Amino acid sequence: MRPRSSIAANQPFCGTPRAEASRESLERIIGARDVVCREVNRDSFGQMMGECFVGRTNVGVEQIRAGHAFGWPSYLRQNAQLAVAYTAAEAEAKAPRRGLWQ
Repeated sequence: MRPRSSIAANQPFCGTPRAEASRESLERIIGARDVVCREVNRDSFGQMMGECFVGRTNVGVEQIRAGHAFGWPSYLRQNAQLAVAYTAAEAEAKAPRRGLWQ
């Protein structure tokens, strides 16, 4: 089972607009490095929800900052610290109209 990149980051599904750009951004963030994911919860479909890191870099936060993902408010309510990081990253992407915010 593949985890979502983070408990509250939603990325475009394959075949939808901007999905390829999101995938390419994810590849740039991860590269050939190891990804460590920590399960936090399961969604309503039974999929793992967790935080994923490359070293100390939160993959979900970086995808949001690049404009290739956005926060899910319903999941952000579960983690106030992550909500602050995601909200700040989303504001950084929205201001210059990056990625999904074009």
